Amino acid sequence: MTDAVLYFLRPLILTELFEFAAAYFLKIRNPKDYLLIGLVNAVTNLSLSLAILLIYRFIGNYWVTIAISYCVLEPIVFFIEYVYYKKWLTDKAGAFRYSLIMNLVSMTGGLLCQNIIF
Repeated sequence: MTDAVLYFLRPLILTELFEFAAAYFLKIRNPKDYLLIGLVNAVTNLSLSLAILLIYRFIGNYWVTIAISYCVLEPIVFFIEYVYYKKWLTDKAGAFRYSLIMNLVSMTGGLLCQNIIF
């Protein structure tokens, strides 16, 4: 696979795995909820990866890109996911909690994998 494909595919797969695992531990059991989580995460993760790539290309500073990613982009992703979960998850009342916990799990897991495995 090319580096470009891996750049987008690796975080997407990790995000899906971590967020599905978090959803399971949060006792989400409806298969339609997992489909929603998977689709929403695919869109937000690929968008986030593209935004990070473009920011780095234009700014050229790794640490500024990281700061923008975690301080600006991640909260936007959290909010977008919360809106979709609030509208379509079976347990609409838990949407905020689900979005927050699943995003924290995938962000932490991604950081650990990036620093340990990759």
